Amino acid sequence: MRRDLRSTPLYREVEEHLRRWLEPGFGRITGAADPAPSPDGSRIAFTGSRLDALEGTPASRIAVVSLDGGQVEQATAGPNSDRLPAWSPDGRRLAFLSDRAAEGRFQLFLLDAGHLGEAVAAPQVDGTVEYLSWSPDGSRILLRVAGLGADKAGAEGSGTT
Repeated sequence: MRRDLRSTPLYREVEEHLRRWLEPGFGRITGAADPAPSPDGSRIAFTGSRLDALEGTPASRIAVVSLDGGQVEQATAGPNSDRLPAWSPDGRRLAFLSDRAAEGRFQLFLLDAGHLGEAVAAPQVDGTVEYLSWSPDGSRILLRVAGLGADKAGAEGSGTT
């Protein structure tokens, strides 16, 4: 017999305890991974976590922090996960990976750094993008792509014969 425990007093008690414990970061960006300084050194883009509900896991989002005031701005809103930001060499664009179109299948997205807002999807590639790097002149982006169903992560699972 399956029963939804969310309506029980014990669940509500545990939920309230966790909410008080996590409240300082609840609904905001916390933590930082994949730091990417802007070319002019004024900002750092990073992958942060955002916990909006006690169920499930925190979502990963791209955020940008200004080094002159320390203000953190959430740059992406998903759905699903956003990660691995990289500034263009001129600092005008921010590339990142997201699985917003299909959960678990990361693709390349771009933001205009002048006014962060809705991301633009780059043309889709077959597989899931694991890594990106801008060319020195900013005209191209190199992607490392794992084939769908690759049995290994990273470069070992990315190639085909």
